[in-house]
Amino acid sequence: MHNLGSECLIAPCDLKDLDSSHVPCDMTRPGKKRNAPLDIPERQERVPLDETTKRNFPERNSMYIKELEKRSKLNAVCESEQNRVLLGEARDLSAEMLQLRSKVLKLSISLKAIGLQIGKILDIDAHSGQPLPSTETCSDFEDDSAVTWAPDLSNPVEDGESSAEDSLEHDVGFQGGDANSTSVANTWIEAQRVSPKQTVWSWLLESKPLSSDQNAPGFTDAITKEHINFQSLKEYATTLSSALVTNYNLSQNGTVVVFANNSIWYPVATLAAVRVGAVACGVSPEYTVDEFYYSLKTSKAKIIFAMADNFDIARAGAKKAGIAPENIILLQGSRQGVTSIQEILESSKALVQVPAFQFADGKTNRDICAFLCFSSGTTGLPKAVMISHANIIAQCIQTADITLPTHNRVLAALPFHHISGIIHQLHLPIHRDVNVYVLSKFTLDLLLKTASEYKIRELVVVPPILIRLVREPELVSKYDLSHVERFSSGAAPLSREILTLLEKTFPGTGFKQGYGMTESCSTITSHPPSKYAYRYADRAGMLVGSTEVRIVDIETGEDCQVGKAGEIWARGPQIAMGYLDNLEATESTFDKDDFLHTGDIGYFDHDGMLAITDRLKEIIKVKGVGVAPAELEGLLLGHPCVDDVAVCGIPDERAGERPKAFVVLKHSEISRPVEAAKEIFEYVRKEKARHKWLKEIELVTTIPKSPAGKVLRRKLQDPASSGGGNMVLEDPRIAAKL
Repeated sequence: MHNLGSECLIAPCDLKDLDSSHVPCDMTRPGKKRNAPLDIPERQERVPLDETTKRNFPERNSMYIKELEKRSKLNAVCESEQNRVLLGEARDLSAEMLQLRSKVLKLSISLKAIGLQIGKILDIDAHSGQPLPSTETCSDFEDDSAVTWAPDLSNPVEDGESSAEDSLEHDVGFQGGDANSTSVANTWIEAQRVSPKQTVWSWLLESKPLSSDQNAPGFTDAITKEHINFQSLKEYATTLSSALVTNYNLSQNGTVVVFANNSIWYPVATLAAVRVGAVACGVSPEYTVDEFYYSLKTSKAKIIFAMADNFDIARAGAKKAGIAPENIILLQGSRQGVTSIQEILESSKALVQVPAFQFADGKTNRDICAFLCFSSGTTGLPKAVMISHANIIAQCIQTADITLPTHNRVLAALPFHHISGIIHQLHLPIHRDVNVYVLSKFTLDLLLKTASEYKIRELVVVPPILIRLVREPELVSKYDLSHVERFSSGAAPLSREILTLLEKTFPGTGFKQGYGMTESCSTITSHPPSKYAYRYADRAGMLVGSTEVRIVDIETGEDCQVGKAGEIWARGPQIAMGYLDNLEATESTFDKDDFLHTGDIGYFDHDGMLAITDRLKEIIKVKGVGVAPAELEGLLLGHPCVDDVAVCGIPDERAGERPKAFVVLKHSEISRPVEAAKEIFEYVRKEKARHKWLKEIELVTTIPKSPAGKVLRRKLQDPASSGGGNMVLEDPRIAAKL
């Protein structure tokens, strides 16, 4: 999107190199002489020298030279003083230009908004001058109360252009009022010249040359140091895909399930499936037999990649699902009588290469599923989300657009089966041609050791790990993390208390986070480089390119004004296709206008930053008044007795519902549970309004969470899952107070 007035930007002077020795010789001010001439008498007519004159010549010559030196020094002093004055004037001028630049930025935003209004009045696009789409395509944007946000990807970030001062595109990439944004909804394809016939495979691995250098970027096992560069990845996946089709009868649309920890062989398996038009599906390696069977049944799996460590579970689940044991392949490790991926690659070198999948006539990368990714299941059984080829490509472009070039070493600590791992650790690094250091198992000690060893600049971790970083200083202090420039998080909100501790523990760093979900193929919003400061850390970022969001009042269904919270609806090229074989859930989550109803509550501030307040289905209704669990959780995490916490609603005869806190006490407080609980009750009463006071506190040993760090409230409230027998304390005064 073109920004009116952007041509008027004035580059500020760089003063760090400007001193008197660097002032150019023509830098003079009108009316001032830069070099006053020396006052030397004019040379007299030459006459023959007599003997006396010859004898006195050295003395006179010496005096003359001294006079020259004296006047030269005087002239140098004058010149230095003049340069000092000019330097001061240059600094003043630079300050004026910086102020002018700020005014130009603000003016460009105003002009842009005015242009959009004029464009609507004249029925033309304010940027292109072309007629606006018909009212049928723009019906969602006709209400004057609507707040629609839609940044553009037509001006992607170039190398070296991502400083905090130059992110105008990102900072003004939103539109308020009744701005019509449908004209930029698909600009990512035109801007990046991505054909709708491109598959994930062809876009990542066939559209550009790959280096065969052994040390070229690729996937490296952080423990064993084994390395697969991207060219080798392409060759391995090509061979494996041919073997799966020829020897395992894998067909287009067939599903390959990867039941494994992070591994450098993980992308070989998934991209092999995608190459021949099959569907790759990663599932948690921690699944039980029943959970694994459910994933096999739901995804209609044909082939399984597993590990030696969980092979017995894989075999039991496969038997229950009717999958032949020979269709289980080891991705990592060895097992007697079980074929490994390495053995297949070795035995298939002479195999005829199967052609790469291409879309049939009338089909594009938006129509064909490439990945199945299970939702977290916080509100029921996990659903298989269909991620198209276009979803993967779009999200990679959207994320690369706001990624600094210096982020050239990725530490893969997030699970590869999670949507964040699929995008940010499997596909995006290939697109950006950067190294990935893979953690095949996770401990905080190993994470810090690897980050220190490879000098990771951006540490991407889930909120529970960030909490441990600020609460385990003894462990953190063992490693040199001075190279860490920022922390990146997502999946769950972080309290202001934790963010304050993080900034204090790691001074000089920045913070970014994204907001999204499996159904949005990861991010809807993220912090651009200009918003890495901790003062923006309690926001979920700004919209990524070519994305639109509506904030909808949950009571009236109307669009909310800026600053007012409502349900977040999102639309863009990264929004998933829907749920596999679950039409009811698809229709209730993805509407006819292609908006994803996230179920999250939030609002946009006047800077275009999104704030998440809670989950719609998790809101606690106390006498009809909504209480956000995240608000109370953020407060309680700041209490000195609390190590971890989750808040849920419980039935109450008089109020309908009231908040209950599930609390993990710090080790030092375990011996005094009753006293600690009383202190927590009192703490909430002092800090919050009466309808937010806790009715109960249940002391637990752990808070159940998904691999991404989301609280599994359904399990938390299930006595069978929690094991029962926990100490539950009730505030006896709450009935009288409320």
